[in-house]
Amino acid sequence: MRRTFSVILFLVMASIDNTVLAILPQVVPSVGAEFRVPDRLATLIVSLNLLVVALTGLVWGYRSDQSDRRRLLLIGTLAWALPVALVRWADSYPVFLALMLLAGLGLGCISTVGYSIITDLVPERRRGLLLGIWGLAQGIGSLLAGLLVGRLLEPQGWRAPLEVMALAGLSCSALALLAVSPAPGSADEALHTLHARGGEYPYRIRRADLPLVLGKASNRWLMAQGFLAQLAYGPLYLLVVLLTARLTAQGLPLERANSVAALFWTMLQLGGIISLLWGWLGDRLQQRNPRARALIAAYGFWLATPCYLALFWTPLPLEAPTGGSALALLLAQLRSSAWWWIAMLAATLAVAAQATNAPNWFALVSDVNLPEHRGTAFSLVTLANNLARALGTLLAGMTFDLLRRGLPEPFNYALGLSLFQLFFVPAGVCFWLAARSAPRDIAGVQATLRRRAAQAGV
Repeated sequence: MRRTFSVILFLVMASIDNTVLAILPQVVPSVGAEFRVPDRLATLIVSLNLLVVALTGLVWGYRSDQSDRRRLLLIGTLAWALPVALVRWADSYPVFLALMLLAGLGLGCISTVGYSIITDLVPERRRGLLLGIWGLAQGIGSLLAGLLVGRLLEPQGWRAPLEVMALAGLSCSALALLAVSPAPGSADEALHTLHARGGEYPYRIRRADLPLVLGKASNRWLMAQGFLAQLAYGPLYLLVVLLTARLTAQGLPLERANSVAALFWTMLQLGGIISLLWGWLGDRLQQRNPRARALIAAYGFWLATPCYLALFWTPLPLEAPTGGSALALLLAQLRSSAWWWIAMLAATLAVAAQATNAPNWFALVSDVNLPEHRGTAFSLVTLANNLARALGTLLAGMTFDLLRRGLPEPFNYALGLSLFQLFFVPAGVCFWLAARSAPRDIAGVQATLRRRAAQAGV
């Protein structure tokens, strides 16, 4: 029961962590308007926050392979929740930026340390399914972000969603004291007999191991795909900016348009639920073909790209009354206009195809790395991801401003987002190349674990 509680708690913490990261880009229009800064400075907050998350995640991941991971989760959660709780008193752009940078120090902990623990709580044959749930939890965080922004921004202001999440984070930090911190490798089948007889897996990462982690071809391809994919995925968080611009161009006030756009963005993410199926399918096919996980993710990227392009260029005319709450306004448009349903269909297909990525690359990182290297390897891949997401978000803001010189809103946002989605194509190629190296790296990990178990007398 305690292991089950721990899994649920870590999934909730991953969801909360992603909610905070997803709230920031969704309140960009309102933040920019209050502090009277252009798009490039408003999106700079998102980019720098992601940059701090990326750099500190590497430290958190390395430490997770050396020390008590439960204590790290407690410290990391407090490190982001306290600065986020202080946004109520952020009365200027520099103060808000400083608080978000401080929060980034702790936000880099949850995904890397939590991932490291999760991989040691479930058998490797079910790893894809559970990591699909892990990815779904993060997707739920994005949905929750849109829901909070959509419901709270207009009546209470853009700070309210962040304050709610700070309270949730502080609550989880207390519950983390009750969670299990499993021994590294405790879920690996090659070490099952060792642990069943009371033996320990004593290996911990050392600095001398870092070249071994980086030397694996699969790790390098996963880092490359993460960097390229996040150049496309990072700007996707600014889809709310495009949706808001479409609505304000038709006469809606900014905060009302921002609220409706956030709620609609939430509905567009529903396709992510299928990540559970992709994780399960990856587990089944991986047992037959060690290339399966990487190939599934590659095809998902290629299928998602045209669907996203269709979403960006679908008009969203206001064909029904715009009174009542933001939710009532949104539902009225869905009853009156087929264009809104076309946008939902395109987004659902895109998100469902892209959902192949998370559970399969999560599991693939575990498959190709030794237990004492997984936190570090994951943090290296996440470092590439977050650096690119920060860079992509920053470049997207600059691109929006540049295109505005020749294109009116919202067409500058639609074209800018379309250009960045092209990075999904080479990202899929990197997954295809990882599929070629993964069988060799997986076989090497299993051989090493069996040898170590034999040396321990099992």
